[in-house]
Parts: sequence; structure tokens; C-alpha cells
Amino acid sequence: CSRLCTRIVSPAKSGSGRRSGLPRVVQYDPPQSVPAVLIAYEFYGDAELDEDIIARNGTRHPLFVSEPIELISP
Repeated sequence: CSRLCTRIVSPAKSGSGRRSGLPRVVQYDPPQSVPAVLIAYEFYGDAELDEDIIARNGTRHPLFVSEPIELISP
């Protein structure tokens, strides 16, 4: 994994302590503005998943992701 993956903050809190079979959500706080396509490529290995990142997080502009976002852990 690249430097991007080392910036993952922590798993998001779920409502219960037990495993529900749902995908694990992690928080990512970019150190600077980063394009969603770069996050998708670095984190998932698939640049086409940028649309999921944009939709999931309500990103205003896909070229400038600068606030903490949620990612589904691969």
C-alpha cells in the first residue's frame, strides 16, 4: 500500500460491538487536497471507484477532496 493508505485514521464506529457481516468503513483524512480518482486508485487499485467515493461522501468537487471522508475497506 502507498503513503495514502498509511493516512487512514481509524475504523468508523458502528452501533454494536459485534460483527454484522457488513463492509468495514474507515476514515481517511487527506493531508492536502487530493483528487477522488487518486484516492480510489491508491486505496482500491481501481480509479473507476472514484464515483463511489464522491457519492458516499457528498464531495463538492472530485478534484479537490480535502475533508475527512469514509471509505469501504477492501
